Amino acid sequence: MIKITKIRLISQLYFLAFSAILFYFFIINTLWIVHKVCPFSVICFGTLSIKSSSLIFPLSLLISGLFTLSAIWLGRYFCGFMCFFGTVQEFIYRLFHRNCRQYVKINYIDEKRLGFLKYIILSATIILIGFGLSRVYMTFCPVTALAWIQNITVYGIISLVIIFIMSALIERFWCRFLCPYAALLNIVQLIGAKLRIKRYVINRNLETCIDCNICNKSCPMNINLLEEETVDSVDCIKCFRCSEKCPKKGTLTSKRI
Repeated sequence: MIKITKIRLISQLYFLAFSAILFYFFIINTLWIVHKVCPFSVICFGTLSIKSSSLIFPLSLLISGLFTLSAIWLGRYFCGFMCFFGTVQEFIYRLFHRNCRQYVKINYIDEKRLGFLKYIILSATIILIGFGLSRVYMTFCPVTALAWIQNITVYGIISLVIIFIMSALIERFWCRFLCPYAALLNIVQLIGAKLRIKRYVINRNLETCIDCNICNKSCPMNINLLEEETVDSVDCIKCFRCSEKCPKKGTLTSKRI
């Protein structure tokens, strides 16, 4: 049986290659805009489409609805398996830290405080949309900067440089602290939990766990896996690295609650 971590790597490489092909077609003017397949584009770019008296991109709406609503049952699997920008950050970190251990240790209290920034960015983006100022967020969006690489702005360059440098120091820096789509997926999960909809989480077997802390050191999202028996943090990207690194196999498993 193929390990879930290998399936995840294959998925990451597939969507990374798929994204690269899309960017290539965009650069040679075969594809009009890469944002047609970005799940967050219906928010950051969709209002511009409305302003121009046309509908929100149908494909974007379909993709966004599928990935966003599926988080209710599956959590942030999109971030761990499919998001090309998350994969790029992960690979950058591995270039400098092959064992994927935390290079810059952030305590769990500060992690939650810094993690709140992505909710502020999401709120600010929605407010800007209300005033028809979608382009303000797009000016700093790293995905937009890459998509419009031929006409990249100074702000786009600064945004990418900062994110890539920080990603070499802190794994998945953008995902953990700044990504508004990550904030949206978290909110959707919380709504699902309030509606008592069951979703898949990580479960820790207290009988076999030896509290070695290896899982915590391996977690790219800096989640405290030893805090509770059921690890239901909405920030979990379902990478299963904790389960792979655990010396007591079978201690950390996926469970539907």
